[in-house]
Amino acid sequence: MAEIQAGKELWQSLEELPLRELLETLLGPEGRRRLKLRHMTNDGVFQLYEGDLVLRLHNAKNLSDTRKMLARFKEYLNGYPPSPELAKGFLAQYADRAPRTLYRYAQMLRVFFKWYGEPLEFTIKVPKSLPNIWTKQIIDVSIVSFVKPSITMI
Repeated sequence: MAEIQAGKELWQSLEELPLRELLETLLGPEGRRRLKLRHMTNDGVFQLYEGDLVLRLHNAKNLSDTRKMLARFKEYLNGYPPSPELAKGFLAQYADRAPRTLYRYAQMLRVFFKWYGEPLEFTIKVPKSLPNIWTKQIIDVSIVSFVKPSITMI
């Protein structure tokens, strides 16, 4: 009987909570952050991510390249909220680039979407580099060029 009374009290307290507060309580801290990000404008989202980006990237070139790529992505979104489907369409524009470049661009967006709360589920394969093949002829030419013939008088 006490359990039923406790259940009724809980239900009454939940009825008194506004729907948004109830949702935020059920989602927890990470869910609240995601919900907050979904209700922000793209300008607000990318500006908020900028702070995280500056703290995470210490290399000036990487920071600059990532900022440029995210600015292009923001322009591509044209006011629509970021989504994995739009990210795929954006990356498809760069399909003619080298595989490592495309992979690098995808990584920039992947980290953004992980922060945003919607991880990207696709992968871009990068071919493995093969070592240079050294033939006997190349080795012989290299040895000859390094060893200078000495002039000796007999």
